[in-house]
Amino acid sequence: MIERMRFGLPGGRGVLDARSPDSKLRQAEVADELGFDCLWFGEEHFSSADAPVRRSPSAPLVLAAAAAARTTRIRIGLSSLLLTLHHSVRLAEEIATLDELSGGRVDVGIGWPGDRDATAFGRGETAEVSLPDQLDAMIGHWAGRPIEVDGVPHRVEPPPSQRPHPPIYVAARNDEAVVWAAERNYSLITPGVESPTSLRRRLDLFAAHGGSVTEVPVERFCFVADSDALARRQALPLIKVLVARQRRLGTIDRHLGVTSDDDLDPERFYQESAIIGGPDSVAARVAALRDDQGVRYVNLRPSLTGLCPLELQRTTVALFASEVIPRLNGPVEPTPPR
Repeated sequence: MIERMRFGLPGGRGVLDARSPDSKLRQAEVADELGFDCLWFGEEHFSSADAPVRRSPSAPLVLAAAAAARTTRIRIGLSSLLLTLHHSVRLAEEIATLDELSGGRVDVGIGWPGDRDATAFGRGETAEVSLPDQLDAMIGHWAGRPIEVDGVPHRVEPPPSQRPHPPIYVAARNDEAVVWAAERNYSLITPGVESPTSLRRRLDLFAAHGGSVTEVPVERFCFVADSDALARRQALPLIKVLVARQRRLGTIDRHLGVTSDDDLDPERFYQESAIIGGPDSVAARVAALRDDQGVRYVNLRPSLTGLCPLELQRTTVALFASEVIPRLNGPVEPTPPR
């Protein structure tokens, strides 16, 4: 019997068209119809004022609610919510409401804000609430733990549909966070730029402390074309720009799984980190993740951080659903169009 793999798509950063809310919602419908398992919406607050193309990131909870209303089966993931920028009561009630409205289809990913976000929100080095404390508070609200207001106990409403709470995923930025997530029975969110060596080390550490590798959505940049030759001709120039951009951004950073300049060599990144090729080659690369590292859940990044033309992204999504997933899971029965 084939052990089914799961596949997700980004609904925020890296969306098929980050400048168009209508396109994001249409992507949700298409992903649902094609049989993908989750659509993830990340928290991102700014775009560079002097960027040549305006990316216009959207508020993840608002967009996720709209996507939930336009879909019936696909899970709605909130990736890397920056908990310490929010009040635990408001965030608990908004996520629980989304879970209720979606019929219990919400996954909650959490992450640490960068320095820019923390400064903009007035939550710099003097922040009093840590991410673990904020998460514990939110889970406590969902569990019905009373909070005291003017000496009177109150419960935060509504509770989420999923009990005791929606699944929790952690964008673990260091080994300590990986161990913390594993010991708390949370899953991980891995960065798409991460090298295979770093990914293996991260997953091994997670498993060594009780984490379930099969529940980790491993993120990979992905490009599918009709043949390996066509994929290389179309994707390699984009990969060269992508890794050059990562170098400029200074992502030689252990928490992203990029530990040396060699990890961002274009040819090496193309062959080892990204998943690119015709359907047979892409299926073989995903199967290697499954067989070598126990991965059963892969999040695709078809936009290559917004570098890939929209039509080629659509081709990747369509070919992955129609040609790659059946090679891994057997025939897919798509959800009927709404």
